[in-house]
Amino acid sequence: MNRGMCGHIAGAGSRWATLVLVATVWAPLARAQVVDVTSTTMLRLKPDWRAGDTRTGFWGTELVGLSVRKVEVAGVDDLNVQFSAWGQLSSIQNSIYTGTTADIDLLYIQGALFSRHLQLTLGRQLISGGAARVLQLDGVNATVMFGKGFGITGYAGAPVVTQFHYSAGEFAFGGRAFWRPSYGSEIGVSFLEIITSSILSRQDVGMDGRWVILPNLSVTASGILNVQEASFADADGTVTWQILPTVEVFARGQHTSPNLFLPMTSIFSVFANTNRDAVGGGLSWQATPRFGLYGDYQRLWVDGGEKGDEAQVRATYRVTRRSTIGADARFLFVPVNGVTDLRGWVSWALSQQVRLSADVEGTVLSNPVNGKTGSVVGTASATWAIGSGWSAMLSGSAGVTPFFEQVFTGTARIGYNFSNYGSPAKGAAK
Repeated sequence: MNRGMCGHIAGAGSRWATLVLVATVWAPLARAQVVDVTSTTMLRLKPDWRAGDTRTGFWGTELVGLSVRKVEVAGVDDLNVQFSAWGQLSSIQNSIYTGTTADIDLLYIQGALFSRHLQLTLGRQLISGGAARVLQLDGVNATVMFGKGFGITGYAGAPVVTQFHYSAGEFAFGGRAFWRPSYGSEIGVSFLEIITSSILSRQDVGMDGRWVILPNLSVTASGILNVQEASFADADGTVTWQILPTVEVFARGQHTSPNLFLPMTSIFSVFANTNRDAVGGGLSWQATPRFGLYGDYQRLWVDGGEKGDEAQVRATYRVTRRSTIGADARFLFVPVNGVTDLRGWVSWALSQQVRLSADVEGTVLSNPVNGKTGSVVGTASATWAIGSGWSAMLSGSAGVTPFFEQVFTGTARIGYNFSNYGSPAKGAAK
């Protein structure tokens, strides 16, 4: 392990040691009304392809979670502690599946003050919405509600280094101001800035909103503007109309510039400069209580003035209340490339505890990859709700793809969920 990685782990360890101490010593002293514990163990056997060499590897993954909610502390409402982490062992090191590693996804304490006008979150968390998109952050996040639907959120901290050793930056801060005039309607303006080695690596302004014009007609729109490039990294707008209780139609426009999703300090931003614009629409029709149809189409424009088409159709039929069969087809074509993807599936409940599922997916490529223009992969699985919080799953897939002469995957999973509900909070209505 190199010195830089050791320093990162040591720094992260010192930060999280304090939070773990607070969570493990202080939280149990308070009275928690709800405690949820989850554990999932996954064992997987599958091939790994790297530089033309195919190896069969074995991966064991453990995911754990802890949620302590409705902790009783004077002057604090909705106090809770959230923890989520995972670890993985691999028989193959330096693989595209990250080999042997572990990480903490979430570890934060959250509570509301001043009759819920101020909400504070401290620790490792996910900042979502607006210019932040989805930002994993070690820091603090505060939301203030002013009344009449107005509020503002502000956050600051260190972006989390991913397990691929990709750093989003050393310091990030931003916020979002919003207005919720009615149920289902919200308008927001946001800002995000990230600093790396004292250099500005990202500076975005975001705008987003959803407006319910009529009970059956709504509009959603969002856009993220890269301030340095004075160009939109991402923008989309959708109008949805529920014509009948069983028929919904929508129209949509989208723009994406992938190079503006990367930090300005990243060399990869030079190679990711394919803009994409799309305009189209679709519909969803529940023809009968059991039979449903969905379809959409988009006209595409990419760099160089090239035009293309993308479409999807899907049909589902509910055989019984808990058993469904369906088929899906997706088509994507531009002058230089194209792909057709076809899939059929079935999900069948043998009982309240046991469910079987299977699907077959076939893909046809316009341009060959490794001399092949298609792939076919089939998957079958069985799940069992054992009871008392325990569940199990066994899954396997096999087929051929352009990257493998033959591909196979075997997965076994066992999970456990435990919930403990305390007595009613003091002062609760009887």
